[in-house]
Amino acid sequence: MASGDAALAAKRCLATGYSCRSQVKRVEGNGYAIRYRLYWRLSDDLETCRHATGVKRHGRGNMVGLLDIQFIRIGEDDLEATMPVDHRTHQPFGLLHGGASVVLAETLGSVAGYLCTKGEQKVVGLEVNANHIRSVRSGRVRGICRALHAGSRHQVWQIDILDEQDRLCCSSRLTTAVV
Repeated sequence: MASGDAALAAKRCLATGYSCRSQVKRVEGNGYAIRYRLYWRLSDDLETCRHATGVKRHGRGNMVGLLDIQFIRIGEDDLEATMPVDHRTHQPFGLLHGGASVVLAETLGSVAGYLCTKGEQKVVGLEVNANHIRSVRSGRVRGICRALHAGSRHQVWQIDILDEQDRLCCSSRLTTAVV
């Protein structure tokens, strides 16, 4: 059954035009969960991430630049970026503002989605949710974005935001449309 699931997942990836390899993992119970390993179609370098957010073209004049979101790593199946926790991202009680976490999550998911296209399409957010689990007062948080579904028209991304001690602070899910 596991090899059949892997073959089906690989066929789905090829049918959508995305080049990815699947890995079947056993989860609790009798079921199987498929985790996609993406191969970035457009590029796998950090400069493309910066270009996709507009920071390179517009300097610090957009939200990504103003909040100093920095892409730090493109993995085989994930994308990482950091954001400072300071006066720009604090809420009135001196903690990381939940909206800033959502900005980091949507930025990561949108750029990851863009990297899965040929560069001719746009990736826009349809829905985002976030569960704020732990507060952060200072330092930098790190977002890790992984695909739950990478289809030709819709994508679903899981973004986990960690503090400097690698503790989960926020868990977010973003659904995007490829237009």
